[in-house]
Amino acid sequence: MKQDFSIRYSDMIAVELLDTLPSMRKTNGLGNSVVRIGAFNSEEVGGDFRAYIRITEPQHLVIHTDLMTYVVTPDGAESVFEAIQADIAGR
Repeated sequence: MKQDFSIRYSDMIAVELLDTLPSMRKTNGLGNSVVRIGAFNSEEVGGDFRAYIRITEPQHLVIHTDLMTYVVTPDGAESVFEAIQADIAGR
C-alpha cells in the first residue's frame, strides 16, 4: 500500500531521522501490523501528528512544519532526510 501526499520544502522547519518508531496512540485513522495512516499522538514526537508509515521499513522521518508534524516512511529515508536538512540549512 502506498499513500501519496506532499509537503512543500518551504513549509518544513525541522526534520528528524528515526531508526525506531516512537510509541503512539491512534486518534483517527488506520493502524495495523503493516501501516499507520491518519491522526496519531505521541509525546516522543511532541504531541499530535499525521502518520504515513510503513511499519516494515527500517527508517522513518519526523517532519515539522509551522502547522503540523508528520511521521512518514519515504523510499530512501536517509537520502530524503539529507535533502531536507540541506534545504532547511540553505535558507
